Amino acid sequence: MADVSKFVFQPDNVTVKVRDNTARTNINNERSARQQADNALQASISDEVTARQAADTAESTARQNADSALQASINTNTTNISNLTTLVNNIKNNLHVVTPEEFNAAGNGTTNDATAVQNAINSGDVIIFNNSYRINSQITVPKNKILMGKGTIILGGYIVGLEINDGVVIDGLTFACLSSMSNYDTTGRCIHALEKNNLTVTNCKFNDIKVGACIWFETCNNIVIEHNKINKYSFSGIMLMNECNYTNIQFNNIGDGKYTGAQHRYPITVSGYDDDSGYHSAKFIKCNYNYIHDTTAFWEGIDSHGCEFAEFIGNYITGTERGIVLTSPTSTSIGNFNRNLIVKNNVIICSFQGIDISGDDAVSSRDVEISNNYI
Repeated sequence: MADVSKFVFQPDNVTVKVRDNTARTNINNERSARQQADNALQASISDEVTARQAADTAESTARQNADSALQASINTNTTNISNLTTLVNNIKNNLHVVTPEEFNAAGNGTTNDATAVQNAINSGDVIIFNNSYRINSQITVPKNKILMGKGTIILGGYIVGLEINDGVVIDGLTFACLSSMSNYDTTGRCIHALEKNNLTVTNCKFNDIKVGACIWFETCNNIVIEHNKINKYSFSGIMLMNECNYTNIQFNNIGDGKYTGAQHRYPITVSGYDDDSGYHSAKFIKCNYNYIHDTTAFWEGIDSHGCEFAEFIGNYITGTERGIVLTSPTSTSIGNFNRNLIVKNNVIICSFQGIDISGDDAVSSRDVEISNNYI
């Protein structure tokens, strides 16, 4: 009879085989997961290498461009320096440069140097002021003179300091008054011009001015008044009267007005004028980016009377009664003025009115843009 013991069911052997198959499956799954992870890591590394190479290339290109731009700038600056040197040499060769000391000015701030200063201005094309010069009488500046330097002109009384003519440039000078002048008055001017053209006053300082105005121009054209600092003034800081056209009044810093008489104080004024033929408005005015700060809170920061094609942009005005005043002429026979005005982006901190438009109804302001002002 056959041995049938080998056909007896043995459950333990089956269990071992099942466990072996499960383990193999898990191992294969783990190998597959690791392979996928390795592939993903390799792809990530490859992407990072590519990104770094691209970044290195971009950085190298940017550096090359920056080097090229720097070299171009250096070349341009070298050219500019060369041109400036040529210009300076031309000035030295073609313009007569003098100082008041060459004409016996003391330059000590106490001696009356009016004669020496006048002689220097008459003699030279460019007059350099390096010290302090007291003047007790008016100085007349002929056409096309350049007055410059870091010196100070001290007015010895309630006079007109400099009466200037066509084409005069005043740059970098300081103006002051004698300390013995105790009263703030309406008479006298530091700089004055009447019916002249092409006038420039830049980078000047006006310290505690007792005379009526720092800058006073009447019926003048093509004016640049920029980057001046007026620490204290009496009646007017910058006064452009009687139709001054094509004017830039920009980037000036104007402090306290000190006059205490019946009249008002005016940091900046631009106006036309009225005569038998009618009203003549001031045209093409840029009164922009000025800083007006007045702790006495008396009258307006910018006063405009009868202007056309004028802009008042980016000014900062604080401490005055009114910020910007646009006044039309009151005569009903002269037509419409205060036209084509732009008043925008100004900061006005005042005690009464921010922007005031006033005048006779028959000649009221027309075509006025007022926008983006902070009051």
